[in-house]
Formats: sequence, C-alpha cells, structure tokens
Amino acid sequence: MTTVYYKDFPAWSMSYGGTGQTEGFEDQADKTFKFLQKALMLVTPEMPFRGPKEFKEGENLYEFDLLSGDITDGKWEERIVEKGQLTFSQSGIVGIFVSKGPNGKPIYPWNR
Repeated sequence: MTTVYYKDFPAWSMSYGGTGQTEGFEDQADKTFKFLQKALMLVTPEMPFRGPKEFKEGENLYEFDLLSGDITDGKWEERIVEKGQLTFSQSGIVGIFVSKGPNGKPIYPWNR
C-alpha cells in the first residue's frame, strides 16, 4: 500500500495484491520483477501510478487494464506474460481520501 500525504493528512492511496508470481514460475521471480520495474518506469500523465497500457520487450508482455474509474477512484489489473505463459498478475485500487467535517460535509485533500 502506498499513501501520499498533503499538509500532513492522507490525500491519496494505492493498494495492490493478489496472485503475484504464478504458481510454477517462482524460480523466475527475479526476472519477472526486473521486467515489471521496466514497465513501471513508463508511466503516463493520464495514469501516473502504474505502467503503460502495454509494454513489450522481446517475448515479454506487460498489460495494464483500468477496469473502472480513474486516479481519484479506480480499480485495475495488471499481468505479465513471458514466452506465452502468464507469470504474474495482480489487481489494485486507487483513490483520494475524503474526510467529513463536523457538519458531515466532505473535505477533499486540496481543501485542507
């Protein structure tokens, strides 16, 4: 889980998990995660929290699917296919923290 703070208050968070390295491919974890790191270095301004929609290098493929929402409230899945075999997958959620004031009205992080 990653949390970004603004003015000492939590403002945005990302959490991810799931299967991770596919069973039977545990011995490839170092190679898989090096490839994942390359993909994650290619973020876009539209989705600055994970890799691009697709990244290919040789026989390796990284795929990112935003299932719903956006950076303020979204759900996503990502996977890595190496030499035609699914070797890694996980899902995640992202969103901003919205607090409630004493009157019950929302307080957005940028209004602090």
